Amino acid sequence: MFVLIIGTRAEFIKTFPVLHALSKRKIPHCWIHTGQHNLNDLIKKFHVEYPRDVLTPPPKKSSVFMGNIGKSIFWSLKSINEIREKVNGLHDVKYVAYHGDTMSTLCAAVGTSRLLNPGKKYKNVHIEACLRSHSLFEPFPEEIFRIIVDNLSDILLSPIKKGKRDICIGNTIYDAAYYALKLSKISISGEYALASVHRHENIRSKNRMKKTISIIEESPYPVIFPLHDNTKKALMKQGLFQRLLNNPKVKVTRLYGYPEFIRILSHAKLVFTDGGSIQEECLEFRIPCVLLRYATERQDGLIKGQILLSKLDSNTVKKWMHNRKSHSYINPYGSRGASEKLIKVLYGF
Repeated sequence: MFVLIIGTRAEFIKTFPVLHALSKRKIPHCWIHTGQHNLNDLIKKFHVEYPRDVLTPPPKKSSVFMGNIGKSIFWSLKSINEIREKVNGLHDVKYVAYHGDTMSTLCAAVGTSRLLNPGKKYKNVHIEACLRSHSLFEPFPEEIFRIIVDNLSDILLSPIKKGKRDICIGNTIYDAAYYALKLSKISISGEYALASVHRHENIRSKNRMKKTISIIEESPYPVIFPLHDNTKKALMKQGLFQRLLNNPKVKVTRLYGYPEFIRILSHAKLVFTDGGSIQEECLEFRIPCVLLRYATERQDGLIKGQILLSKLDSNTVKKWMHNRKSHSYINPYGSRGASEKLIKVLYGF
């Protein structure tokens, strides 16, 4: 049996194509939901069976711990123990997989590791492994999680070849993106930019958020800015939310569902983001992208003229936007088909 353990919306979006591929091949599988995010709408939208187990009742919106460090530590310890018990209670488990660099990823890797299960017979599989920013606090705590998870895993499935241990399959985000595009019913027109900001190291710093907003305000296009709950909360606390609302160039919106979001992104003229997956999506759809970060774990994707690591320097961004020239390139993270490659690597067909 193949067991997938996930907890966040981003993890679900990137792994539902894997669940589809397993079903298509009639490979016995199930998935466990840690409860970190509410996934009910995504489960229905992407036609996935409900999880075998839900460890914690998920919140109605946002994260189960909403930035509370004490709550996140308690939740993590509880989840690690429950994951261990649930997996050990299953029969004929061949692979236990988890994705990315979230708190749920860490709990899954630790809870099913040889450290806590010295007699385990299954293999631990890290999907989207081996990404590194080489800065422990950029992003934090994701960079630390990635290092721990990779070291606890038996099989590393990476989006791009990084070392002797990893097996490159590309990134499942592209399977998800093209599937989602077919579901999108939103109609869009005109030229616009898209902004997305949610990294903890950014939203917790008023200075960084001031720089971020200043960069977004320099956009040569009107900006669509869907706000995450934590981002909105931080902007209001920092006294910056009204600045966005008062700017006629910036349209603050609710968060879109993934099909709608990927449709908007694929037609944008420019994207501002501190997200990692969005950088990959911009590469696939050939959308110029300004990374609102000081470091990125997707350094291979810093294509000249296409992706700018801004380091939150507005002058650098202005020069880049003014002088930018498009270049033809091959997406270093591949394209569609990573989910099928995963099946081939693990099962040989």
